[in-house]
Amino acid sequence: MKKVIALGLMVLSSAAYAATEILEWTPPEFYVDGMALDPATEILSYTLYYGQEPGNYTQQVTITPDAREHTISGLSGTWFFAMTATSVELEESAYSNEISRKFTKGKPRSFTIRFRGRGE
Repeated sequence: MKKVIALGLMVLSSAAYAATEILEWTPPEFYVDGMALDPATEILSYTLYYGQEPGNYTQQVTITPDAREHTISGLSGTWFFAMTATSVELEESAYSNEISRKFTKGKPRSFTIRFRGRGE
């Protein structure tokens, strides 16, 4: 059995008063053992974990591999995000790198998670 490697996250939009923040993920291209991975046929889903303390993810959302983006609305305060990929063999990867964002209190905003394909 092969484990899917963690995928990378990066924040694209960091404007202080933007209505929507954009987080981007890139699908994994290799298994931990170095074998090539085709995300289109070998990834069952992605899971976005998030919470208000580092490493303590109290909420999660499953994102299908064909989704181009997913929006989470109503966030305020500081939130921490990480993702995993689950293979069709039902093996979940390790967490991606953790990203944190601070949303202005009293002004809930949206956070859009956008798929970034290879070469985009």
